[in-house]
Amino acid sequence: MEMYLDIIKRLEEAGVSYILFYNRDGFETVEKASKYTGYPPENILKTMILKAGEKLIAYIVRGDQRVNLNFISSYLGLKVKLADVKSIKNELGIEVGGLSVLHPNIMRIDRYMSRKCLEVSDVIVGGGDRLHLFKVSIKDLIELTKPTILDDE
Repeated sequence: MEMYLDIIKRLEEAGVSYILFYNRDGFETVEKASKYTGYPPENILKTMILKAGEKLIAYIVRGDQRVNLNFISSYLGLKVKLADVKSIKNELGIEVGGLSVLHPNIMRIDRYMSRKCLEVSDVIVGGGDRLHLFKVSIKDLIELTKPTILDDE
């Protein structure tokens, strides 16, 4: 089954309202997602996979943010760097471009979210592949994914 269908099932089982976006040309960048959905970059959330020590973690930031690796490293007390494509594929079974905080394999690892994500009420997140996105409320997203919220300013 397509991953976005698994995500739809999970959202519906949780009673979460959503809008599904599809673009046959894909959503490889925040800019493309913003243009297609009509939402500004601060409403587009990126799921970044980081290597913290020996394990992978997910860090969710707004589309207009950069990941502050020094802050996360200091918070965790571990060396932190961006995970490489091979690690993401081998350890999570996910192709880059298919990353989504809603993906079941992301739910198996520790999840962190920038507090800046809470500044908007509705967010756009990846749909588990390059062709789909979901619009959900930030409140529902937090209830569903239970990330640790970090003050990364």
